[in-house]
Amino acid sequence: TNCQLNGTVRNWASVGGPNMGVMAIPHCFSGSFCNAINYIADQFVYFKLFQNIIAPAGYFRDPAQLEKYAEDSVFLPYVNNEAGSDDDKALVKSNFTSLNNILLVMFDHDTMIHPKETAWFQQMDTEGNVMELADTDFYNEDFIGLKEMMDAGKVIFNQIDGDHLQFSAADITNTFVPFLLS
Repeated sequence: TNCQLNGTVRNWASVGGPNMGVMAIPHCFSGSFCNAINYIADQFVYFKLFQNIIAPAGYFRDPAQLEKYAEDSVFLPYVNNEAGSDDDKALVKSNFTSLNNILLVMFDHDTMIHPKETAWFQQMDTEGNVMELADTDFYNEDFIGLKEMMDAGKVIFNQIDGDHLQFSAADITNTFVPFLLS
């Protein structure tokens, strides 16, 4: 996850991204069948085999298994500075805080990522409640520099009325293009 690029990234737009991970199989958040499927997924998601062959497994973040997540998940803990070497963590934070602006887009009726608020770096507690960003260690300890960027007024939170990635031409014209050109 240590990504070295030639050139400079000025702005970063996350459009419905599972930035703080997901807690359920897409389109399957509740009900007896979904509860059973998600229970099975929860039991196996951190096995190396699944982590290495099923890309979405790298986005699972179970608040009841954060130690296992940090140790065994092959992707998200490194991107969010919850795992990795001190040097890698410093590089991630430096790269993130060097951005000019950040756009975080959440879809109000998202059925692909659960919780949908993960798009705004919010996470669930062990009881299944979505936590306010300001109540998380991730934010308060400024793992990637999000707090620093918010304090500097460089983070835009945007909501779109729709399901996952169901944005309109007007959203592209009025939100995405101006942001990327700024």
